[in-house]
Amino acid sequence: ASVNEIAPFDPEILLAAELGAKLTLLDDTLLLNLAGYAYDYQDKQETVQIVDSSGTFLNIMANAGRVSIYGAEAEVRWRATSSFEVNASVGWSQSEVKEWDLETSSDTNALGNVLPNSPELTANAGAHYDFSLPGGGVIRASVDTTYASSQYFTIFNEPYTKADARWISDASVQWRAPDGRLAVSLWTRNLSDEIYRTFGVPLVGIGWST
Repeated sequence: ASVNEIAPFDPEILLAAELGAKLTLLDDTLLLNLAGYAYDYQDKQETVQIVDSSGTFLNIMANAGRVSIYGAEAEVRWRATSSFEVNASVGWSQSEVKEWDLETSSDTNALGNVLPNSPELTANAGAHYDFSLPGGGVIRASVDTTYASSQYFTIFNEPYTKADARWISDASVQWRAPDGRLAVSLWTRNLSDEIYRTFGVPLVGIGWST
């Protein structure tokens, strides 16, 4: 690779605006958090894939251009009793490449694309119950489920680097000693054995992708 192909990148500049509220209701048993945000990036730093003049495949950090992001989040936590608590959250986000300044060897343009690893919708819900033991100590049973809508793994939004929407649910049981100094936990992840993608990178420069 030449020096120009792996040259240092400039700092990114962020203009951010956020507005939120934290509310405590129902005799302090219900907590509600609300937030909205808008971000405008200049010289956004992104990892991109190029093929250099020698034919070598490279992942480089570069200044891609201007990107806008906006969205909203809500979170609720309710302590129904001294032993039972539920929580839930939802997030909505939009991102778009407004200006594309980067030149790649394949002349790929990401103008109008969404950012990588940026699902439009995310959500989470969970609950736990504490069982008090006669001799002291507590057994806590917990369940949790998380949702993420489809997302891309690169800024170029190639179809073969797209992950489908998914639900992932977990559960756990924990015993805590009466003095709180010792705990033992058992847990299980991905109760439904959902198969999903966590990473994707195009390798079209050498004839294949993954």
